[in-house]
Amino acid sequence: LPPPEVLAVERLLAEEGGVTGGWDMRDHDRFLRYRTQFKGQRQVYCEKTAHDLVDHDIASVQGHDRWFDRYQALLQRKREAI
Repeated sequence: LPPPEVLAVERLLAEEGGVTGGWDMRDHDRFLRYRTQFKGQRQVYCEKTAHDLVDHDIASVQGHDRWFDRYQALLQRKREAI
């Protein structure tokens, strides 16, 4: 049986839309591009993403950002467990 950290990542991916958190790959890529460009400026990259993506308002982008933080933390714990 895999370690709990591995199972947690697999569960998150299965329940919440895979590596893009349920977002379209292009939308997720745009989000990541702004997140990287404006690292540490959460409000700025969330607003820019919401402005560019007609299917996502600021609340949707902020929720995706929280999901991505959770996903990254689980990936880190998975790497440490393996």
